Amino acid sequence: MMAQLATPLSWIEISHTALIHNLHEIRKVVGSTVQIFPCVKANAYGHGIALVAQAMIESGVAGFSVAEFEEACCLRNQGISQPIQIMSPLPDAHIHAAANADLWVWVHDLPDAQRVIQGIKGCAKSLNVVVKVDTGMGRFGVAPAEVEELLHFLQKSPSVQVVSVATHFATADLDDALFALQRDDFAQGKRLATQVMGRTPLRFQSANSAALLRSAQ
Repeated sequence: MMAQLATPLSWIEISHTALIHNLHEIRKVVGSTVQIFPCVKANAYGHGIALVAQAMIESGVAGFSVAEFEEACCLRNQGISQPIQIMSPLPDAHIHAAANADLWVWVHDLPDAQRVIQGIKGCAKSLNVVVKVDTGMGRFGVAPAEVEELLHFLQKSPSVQVVSVATHFATADLDDALFALQRDDFAQGKRLATQVMGRTPLRFQSANSAALLRSAQ
């Protein structure tokens, strides 16, 4: 019979001060007018979602990004009132709860939008949605040229409110030419979104850490 170790041989030490310092360095790059939404999915990448979120709140972030509904609930239960966006497709069973918790839900294409609008029926609150534009990741999202059609469809429903248009650059830390193409594709999506939404306040999201460190645009 093998004995179990009383103390783990490896562990992670997270510095609250270092987290705040890193965010301040990012703020220097992007400027004071850009809103920052730290991605804290997968338990803040193993760093501890409660610890990281608290440090980010103290640093004045605008909101948070997560992958799953349960992660968003964890943040809400922690007392965080800032916007929280769920980037993965939201299961039908959670659509009403997401609206009631004032969460943002990413919508990835027309069938996904149709599903979400069907799922929100009967809910007293409208659902905040973020339109995801695929600029090369190939995981989720609508083609840039199809942004207009998707936004027109979403605007027809009083049950949803478009709050943002977003993308995820696939190769921000690799090929310069391909990264430029991705930025051009998102620029096309942004132009179409602006034409459709008019003067409606709209956020555009695009840069992960690699992208913002390469280009503050």
